[in-house]
Amino acid sequence: MPAMSLPMVNIVSQRTSMSLPRYHGGDRAHSRRGTPSHYDVSSGFGLGLQRASARALVTRAARAHCVRCCARVLCCSSSSSSADRSLPRRSIVTSAPLLIAGLGGRRASAEPSFPAGKLEVSTDELVSIIRADLAERQYLVNGNVSSNVYLDDCYFTDARDDFGPGLKKWQRGTSLLFVANKSFAELTGDVVFDPKTRTIEITKWRQQDYFRLPGTPHSPVFTGSVTLTLHPTFNLIARHDEKWDMDPDTITKQITF
Repeated sequence: MPAMSLPMVNIVSQRTSMSLPRYHGGDRAHSRRGTPSHYDVSSGFGLGLQRASARALVTRAARAHCVRCCARVLCCSSSSSSADRSLPRRSIVTSAPLLIAGLGGRRASAEPSFPAGKLEVSTDELVSIIRADLAERQYLVNGNVSSNVYLDDCYFTDARDDFGPGLKKWQRGTSLLFVANKSFAELTGDVVFDPKTRTIEITKWRQQDYFRLPGTPHSPVFTGSVTLTLHPTFNLIARHDEKWDMDPDTITKQITF
């Protein structure tokens, strides 16, 4: 028995010392003939090591992928063994709250703050202010509106022109266009608020314009209405749309000097 221990040790040492198979043409030829050889034994052992290493690399890559991409971890882990699925599941538990919190943070938006320098009023109070702007201050021919209930970027249009955004721009243009002490604008209808559309309607006005031009030409007396659209959250005017009952070209043709 002691005499046979050395060959066994040699065989084991030869197998364990050989990390990869040596591919020699002679060995392959010998293996194809089906004759047992030292290469057959060692190559099988080496291939087993290679396959085990490859499986370990694939498993590590899959785990790293699942950690980086929580959204795909279920499909990644479903094809792995029960031992391999343990780490992705822990990754879901650890990463999901952070992912949800991050998405929630992006979705959440701060409530808009009330613009500085503006007046916070109820819709009833706003209707009263608009009525006074036209009936008392004739703002349509001089630009003298209560600017603290208008947004600074309020959008202005009339039946002829689109003036775009800008409260101060519209006020300045109106004051420079008309001779205020000769022109007039009268409220002949009502001022009403529609809560469904968040609009205030000046249902009817009557107006005549005298222009700051040589000879002071003036328009005929004409009528119209105004629709004021409020901000979605604040009771501030965001849009001012003026409509005329007479065609703009007809008014222009009837301007006299």
